[in-house]
Amino acid sequence: TYSAARASECFDCDNGTFSEPGASSCVRCQPGTYQDRKGQPSCKNCTLGEYSSEEGMNNCRPCAKNKFA
Repeated sequence: TYSAARASECFDCDNGTFSEPGASSCVRCQPGTYQDRKGQPSCKNCTLGEYSSEEGMNNCRPCAKNKFA
């Protein structure tokens, strides 16, 4: 959740992004992380056998057979 300077209300960050308390903007999740819920204070790490290769992902993808992350 963030609030722009001099704003009268706060807004939830979208899936794939997060904001720390007191932030004035949302930050996209980095590769290897994701966020599947709005308004969160951090991103989640992909679990073993999954990956996210781009910024701003809202889920992780399973690795192909015989591949690992």
